[in-house]
Amino acid sequence: MAGKEIEAGPTATNVAANVRRLRNSRGWNYVQLSDAMGDAGRPITPLAVRRVEETKRRVDVDDLVALAIALGVSPPALLMPSESTGDGVELTPSRSASTQAAWRWATGEQPLIEPGQLLYQLSSEVAEFRRQNRPYEGSRVDEATRTLITGNDQLAPAAAMRAEITVYVTSDGEVVGRPPRVSYFAAGDLFVDEDQEPDRGDD
Repeated sequence: MAGKEIEAGPTATNVAANVRRLRNSRGWNYVQLSDAMGDAGRPITPLAVRRVEETKRRVDVDDLVALAIALGVSPPALLMPSESTGDGVELTPSRSASTQAAWRWATGEQPLIEPGQLLYQLSSEVAEFRRQNRPYEGSRVDEATRTLITGNDQLAPAAAMRAEITVYVTSDGEVVGRPPRVSYFAAGDLFVDEDQEPDRGDD
């Protein structure tokens, strides 16, 4: 006797929708995605691709990685919803988060936080989370905080922040509690402060 079919949860629904969206964006049919999966080392039939998109075929972790490779995205891009909504993201039937909080958690940027919760961005909890989820950064785990804290995409990539300031981020991604002066140490012993122009030296 056939086993009882398990209803797809929110993440499986996201994966199905994202596979269909990304396949269509490339102008591929089921056969072409099936071929790309074969090239990625995880061959599945065109019928199986269609069943994935209909949430009628389970996607295991090896399938997920191969689908991400075939479609040119990261695994979290298949797991998370592609659009931000005011309703947030349903991660499991009993756990939801704002879209920004869910994506930051999925990409190893910060622990998952509840709506309305404040997260101290320079806490040991965040640092340990990043060490576990971004091992390639090594001792430079603080780099992931820069854009959140500076709010400045030009300063953030080059600056290594001094960790004596207090900055919080809400579950909606809003930075609160930023002090009036924030100092950074950049390449070439350049210090930059929010309330003054960078000292670029004699040249």
